[in-house]
Amino acid sequence: MCVWDYTSLYSQNHLRFYAAAPPLPSQRPGPPPASRSTLSRERSSSAGTPSAGTSGVLGFRAPPDVLEGRLRSQDRPLAVLLEQALRIKEEVTAGLQSSHGSVQIEALSRKLLENHILTITRIVKQLSMGIQELEKEMAQRDSVTSGVAHAVQNMDQKNTAGVGDLRGRVARCDSSIAKLSADVSFREQQVIRLQREVRELSEAVNGQLKELEDKVGKKRMHADKGLAEKELREQLSKTLQGHKDFKLKGITDCPFTFTS
Repeated sequence: MCVWDYTSLYSQNHLRFYAAAPPLPSQRPGPPPASRSTLSRERSSSAGTPSAGTSGVLGFRAPPDVLEGRLRSQDRPLAVLLEQALRIKEEVTAGLQSSHGSVQIEALSRKLLENHILTITRIVKQLSMGIQELEKEMAQRDSVTSGVAHAVQNMDQKNTAGVGDLRGRVARCDSSIAKLSADVSFREQQVIRLQREVRELSEAVNGQLKELEDKVGKKRMHADKGLAEKELREQLSKTLQGHKDFKLKGITDCPFTFTS
C-alpha cells in the first residue's frame, strides 16, 4: 500500500478522533502538507459542531438519568479505537515491510504511526478522565438519591403518623357526634312529653277555673239575694218599729184614763 493512500485513508476514517483530542506539547510534526490541510479543515469543521461521541469528554454534562448510558456508550469508542490502532499498526507494518528501499518513506510511516499512537493514548486518557468524572457524578447522584429516599421515607412515616392521628380524631369526633345526636333525640322526646303534660295541665286548669268561676257566680248571686232580703227585712223592721212607736205615743197622749 502506498504511503499517500494510507494517509488519505487515515485522514478520512480517523481524523474525528484528532478533532476530539487537543494537540500534545511534545508532539512531533504531523503528516505531509496534504494531510495537514485535510486535518485543519476537519478540525475547523468539527470545532463548531462537536461529535456526539466526544461531547461528554469535552465538558458536556449530561443529566443524571443518562450517566449510566453514557458510561456504557463510552466503552464502545474505546474498543473501536483499540481495534483501529491494531489494524493501522498492521497496515503500517505491512507498508514498512514492502518499502525497505526508501528510508524517507519508512521514517514518514514511523512518524505517522507514532503520532497515531500518541493521539490514541491521549484519547484513552481523556476517556478515562471522562469515565472517572461520570463515576463521581454517579456517586453524587446515588448519594443524593439515597438522601432523597431517606427524606421521602421520613416524610412517609410522618404522613402515616399524621393520617393515623387524624383517623383517631375523626373516630372520636364521630363518637361524640353520635352521642350528641342521641342526647338531642332524648331531649326532643322529653320536650315533646313536657309539652303534652303542659297542654294537659293547661286544659285541666282551664276547666277548674271555669268551674270556680261558675261557683263564684252562683255564690255571688246567693250573696246578692241574701243582702237584698236582709235590707228588705231591715226596712220592714224599721217600718214596724215606727208604727209601734207611733201607737205608743198616741196612747200616751190620750186624755182618757181608764180606772178599774
